[in-house]
Amino acid sequence: MSSTLYAICAIAGVLSAALCFLIVRQRPGKLGADAPDLFRKGQGQPVSRLGGVPIFLTLFSVLSILRITGNIHGSHFNALMTTNALMFLVGFIDDLSPMGARFKLAGQLIVALVAYSMGLRIETFHIPFTDEPVLIGQLSLFLTIGWLIFVPNIVNLIDGLDGLAGGMGVFLCLVLAILGVVSENPMAAAMSVTMLGTLSGFLIFNFPPARIYLGDGGAYLTGYFVGSVSLAGSHKGSIAAALLVVVVALGLPLMDTVFAIIRRGITGLPLFRADAEHIHHRMASRGFSKSRTLMMMYGTTVLFGLAGLSLFWNRGQTLPIVGALVVSVTFASARYLGYVRNWRTFLKDLSMAWSRRGDIRYALMHNELLEVEIDRARSAEEFWLAFMESLYRVGLEHVSHGTNAAPEDNDRVISLKMADQSSWHLRYRDDSRPAQDWVRIAKCLQGAYSSGVTSWGPCRTTPLEEKAETRD
Repeated sequence: MSSTLYAICAIAGVLSAALCFLIVRQRPGKLGADAPDLFRKGQGQPVSRLGGVPIFLTLFSVLSILRITGNIHGSHFNALMTTNALMFLVGFIDDLSPMGARFKLAGQLIVALVAYSMGLRIETFHIPFTDEPVLIGQLSLFLTIGWLIFVPNIVNLIDGLDGLAGGMGVFLCLVLAILGVVSENPMAAAMSVTMLGTLSGFLIFNFPPARIYLGDGGAYLTGYFVGSVSLAGSHKGSIAAALLVVVVALGLPLMDTVFAIIRRGITGLPLFRADAEHIHHRMASRGFSKSRTLMMMYGTTVLFGLAGLSLFWNRGQTLPIVGALVVSVTFASARYLGYVRNWRTFLKDLSMAWSRRGDIRYALMHNELLEVEIDRARSAEEFWLAFMESLYRVGLEHVSHGTNAAPEDNDRVISLKMADQSSWHLRYRDDSRPAQDWVRIAKCLQGAYSSGVTSWGPCRTTPLEEKAETRD
């Protein structure tokens, strides 16, 4: 890349870091702040979720200056600037006041339609191993909208670990910059290195422990930028090839999304319900620190990015190798992270999990009631009594009172790790079911437990069965 691109990247990085510093030094207000949650998020202080603001301001300031000075040209520039601003606005409004998944999806759909009307479209498909483009025709509208909605939500979904989504955005923008240079598209290259520098400046304050979060505004902007620039980043004959590169580079969040959909669909959890079962959560449960988890996921992203670029450079000839790599990493990750206990008994475990969907839904109902009870309870004892009642009804009981205390015995006891590395110990009463089933049920109530500890302090209520024995 030319020295001009390096200079653009450096300027964007410095400006982004300066704007982030101005936000970080201010005490987070009520709007756009993530509340403290030491047990679920490992976060003891409120953290601003307005990281998208310095990213947006930096990106658009630098690109506008480049446009005015004549250093950036391109027929799609106005469409990219307009729709990226609109997508940021959708997420930013949600950061200030949550508006629900349906409204956000509607906003994203409108942005994608605007992009299509302004000429950002998938119109051709390039067959691997050949140079023959295939016209997509009427499918163009649906593929374009799907792509421009899909990528922002994939990036937002994986934004659950400090530095993860922003770091992945850096690698993806690097891939887009290389594609822009190779395809002789200076506009795409300049825009990509601008975003690369912008996200790099933001990461200074987003690495663990994060002092500022991307928020939906930053995550949607990052994801949409990658999706939209990949459409405009190549000549029409190679657009499909560029999209394939991005799809492979997105291998890690795609893998995480597939695991989440399958996991939630089988166990009966709502597809859009947040949980603590993502890849980075699983790695934390295996003892990996946040920093080590982050570096390993960065490494995987770089591996997938290089694999994607090999498809572009070799006109799809490495597709079998890349496909085998993606499948191998996916299957190995599923086994290592515990999503699959044993491939030999996979179908049997799948059938058992499906048959117990009702128990999961029942536990989720109790969790929702307890989340309401947190605000309705007049004392800690009142809330924790209600919590113990719900635990008893789903077949569990609390067996440790201290945050880091060990269970009194190991008979039918399961332990769940919290974000602050403390353990939550529970005993299940029915030993005819595997412990893993009880772990799934317990995790349904983990949200209410974490919120209860944050609001009322550690649980010090005697389990219901012990109270009954005392009365007898």
